[in-house]
Amino acid sequence: MNEEKINFKEQREFGEVLNMTFAFIRQNIGKLSKAIIYFCGPFILLQGIAMVFYNTNVGNLVSNLKIYGFNYFFENFFIYFLLFMVTTFLCFIMMISTVYSYIKLYIENGKDGFKIEDVWKSVTKNYLRLLGTAVICGFLVSIGSIMCFIPGIYLGVVFSLIIPIIIFEDKSFGEAFSRSFKLANYHWWWLLLLFIVIYAIIYIVSLIFSIPQAILGITYQMHSLNTSLDIPEYIKYVLAIITIITTFVTTMLTVIIYVAISFEYFNIVEKKESPSLLNKIEEMENNQI
Repeated sequence: MNEEKINFKEQREFGEVLNMTFAFIRQNIGKLSKAIIYFCGPFILLQGIAMVFYNTNVGNLVSNLKIYGFNYFFENFFIYFLLFMVTTFLCFIMMISTVYSYIKLYIENGKDGFKIEDVWKSVTKNYLRLLGTAVICGFLVSIGSIMCFIPGIYLGVVFSLIIPIIIFEDKSFGEAFSRSFKLANYHWWWLLLLFIVIYAIIYIVSLIFSIPQAILGITYQMHSLNTSLDIPEYIKYVLAIITIITTFVTTMLTVIIYVAISFEYFNIVEKKESPSLLNKIEEMENNQI
């Protein structure tokens, strides 16, 4: 039995955007999760491994600070931190490319009207330009945050619509850049509120899953700092496994924000430009001819 297709291209109130976000995830949890595991799984695994290296080696660097000095600490800290950030960034691009590609195919064909292979074709088509887009936008947001925190927040909200515009409208970076300001400024405060609510949900759920990792991490750091104690071998392996699992769960939760942004993007377009209404009027005129 086919489930009813959810219409993205509608005007919705704030609460409806949230409700439809979770309704879409519930309806597509199996197929969407499969696409994410296939395409993003290796990146999530690399991110988890990088986090394990970062957590364990930073503890060793702190314990050996007196021996090697601050220069050695900061040089090696930067290497582990950079490794973690690069893997996180690549995972982020693969996630947004996969989720937005899935949503675009869903809008065009319905839940059962496309295959996982079709999602992969769209991902490979858009990955590099999304990578470039994210680098430029991330740089501008960072500059805005350094100069003054408020411009960084403003640009972060505005640029959240660039990738949906590129995917759903097949626009170039330049076109998507200017259009994101036009659309976001029309509904900027509601977009900000959406981010606050969704990220609060993600943070609370992630915090619950992070408790075992935090407990073991503190235990490991205490053993590392106390040179008179030997670190039990099993703690390292258990901490590594839990860290990777926590990374996977946390990354999967980011699907919520991408789906919510998709609904809000179409909500803004419908309220500002009414393309669906114009299409219906055009169809009625053509039928009368």
